[in-house]
Amino acid sequence: MLIEYYTDIHSHLLCGVDDGAADDSEMLSMLDLAYRTGTRRICLTPHFNPEIWGDNSQEFSEAFAGLSEYAAEKYPDMSLYTGNEICYSQSSIDQLNRGKCRTLNGGKHVLVDFHLGESYFQIRSALLELLSYGYVPVFAHAERYDCFTSLLEQLYELSSLGVVIQLSASSLTGRRGDALRKRALKILKGGLADVVASDAHNTTTRNPCLDSAAAILNKYFGEDYTELLLKINPDRILGL
Repeated sequence: MLIEYYTDIHSHLLCGVDDGAADDSEMLSMLDLAYRTGTRRICLTPHFNPEIWGDNSQEFSEAFAGLSEYAAEKYPDMSLYTGNEICYSQSSIDQLNRGKCRTLNGGKHVLVDFHLGESYFQIRSALLELLSYGYVPVFAHAERYDCFTSLLEQLYELSSLGVVIQLSASSLTGRRGDALRKRALKILKGGLADVVASDAHNTTTRNPCLDSAAAILNKYFGEDYTELLLKINPDRILGL
């Protein structure tokens, strides 16, 4: 491991809540894998999209309790936190204000994503609305959106407004294809990434390992930037 530990602010380990871990066994295996590869702080962020997942708050609470018990027994130096990944809609502000959707560790940071067909204008307007209500948007897997016709200029605009730019480790390592790897590297070379997170959904194709991403970051961008993206900034976002 290149730095002391990793903090993962975007993960789908909780089972029975969304399209993440399929069952208890996979959920616990994902935590085992995250621990073995250096992660010591994880924010559990199931999708918040009532149209698709319904009201999954009870399932969230039950799965989080089970995972917390397992972590406390097996990994006493592992810390778990709660959050959601909200798919932005017209009702998102109301859902956040009423506490239906969780912010990251109860703070002002909101992990937010969009339908991939959204325009840049729609994404920018939504992020501005979140900011106007006092929330700090963490723009999930920003490398995935085809609407960024001028990638660095548009991300620079969002960053200058106060939006946090998050990239996914699987894009950086090439697990999601060469095009996304190139986009992620371009954003990093432009100095516009704030956080790299796992966006883990399973133990194979979208796993919770951050060590491979850390090795790439350290090789091309140095240990200081690696630590900023995988530890310092994530800890700040969680208010630690």
